Amino acid sequence: MRLYLADPQLSPGRPLFEDQGATYESPLVLAKLVGAMFVLNLAVLVATALLLWDSLDVAQAIAAGQEVSRETFDMLEKRADEFQLISMALFIGCAVVFGGWTYRVARNVAALGGHLSVAPGWAVGYYFIPILSMWRPYGVMAEVWDASDPDPRSEPYALRSHRLLLGWWILWLMSRWVDVLFVGSNAPDDAQAWAGQLRIALASTAVDAIAIGLAFMVVWKLTRRQEERA
Repeated sequence: MRLYLADPQLSPGRPLFEDQGATYESPLVLAKLVGAMFVLNLAVLVATALLLWDSLDVAQAIAAGQEVSRETFDMLEKRADEFQLISMALFIGCAVVFGGWTYRVARNVAALGGHLSVAPGWAVGYYFIPILSMWRPYGVMAEVWDASDPDPRSEPYALRSHRLLLGWWILWLMSRWVDVLFVGSNAPDDAQAWAGQLRIALASTAVDAIAIGLAFMVVWKLTRRQEERA
């Protein structure tokens, strides 16, 4: 049901959504599943980083005038294809589990006595809308974070720290932008250009790993906030 609350700290007529029939469902199991998927993603990132490092050694050897066997290239290409398939499968699985957790914590807001500016489904849906996906998922997550404050003395619309959320979101956007740049980049013309691309890929892998670590912290801390409030 759509509600319009006349709170002085809200914009006039700002729509808030409340599901009066909502009951609290613990997000703990989903949070553990998300954590397991994150660990698998980190393992693949480590393996990918090792592959990139081996490829960088080959690129530098070629740039130095050394000969590299065709078998070495075939082995690197085969491993890269395998890791790409595994990464895609893990990304899809992680997106499904993380989406389920996101919907659960967003829907719990009503059961915890709070309100969101959108229906809970949009907490997930915004990730798939171009342009809006750059900031709206973060905004809704911040609303869920605030509404899950376990301190009963806190003001409903008081300003809270979102440093963890912001750090996670900035790194997430950085990792996605780098992925887009790599997809649109041309094949390297020589060994030096190939080595440069590999160095960027290694830096991108490090950013991805940090982003996953921050995402895990967000998932776990927000889950604990809701459990304590409930």
